[in-house]
Amino acid sequence: MEIRPGADPLQPIFSEWLLHLAGRPVLGAALAVSTSSASLSGVALLASYSLGLGVPFILAALFMGGFVGRLRAFRRAGRALQLVAGGIMVVMGVAMITGHLTMFAIFMLGMFPALGNLG
Repeated sequence: MEIRPGADPLQPIFSEWLLHLAGRPVLGAALAVSTSSASLSGVALLASYSLGLGVPFILAALFMGGFVGRLRAFRRAGRALQLVAGGIMVVMGVAMITGHLTMFAIFMLGMFPALGNLG
């Protein structure tokens, strides 16, 4: 594993740990079904769980080269993007504290009623 200067060497470990914590309830259910039934449904659940866990990593590895190439274009605008994102975070924080974020949400629901169906 290559460690870049300024990078946190524990970040990959914590990322993997969080992925395993997120998938534990599903894995527990799949294991319970596979041990309690004599049918192939438990095997199918475990196989689908394994595919769901492994396929994103395989796809990420396959498309990483193109993604890194596209990120180089953003590197030129990196400082400006950081300033804009920081400004948006400050505005959102002030809006939350002053109660204007709720008014903005109500305004957005009035302008785009389909947003009320999300989530």
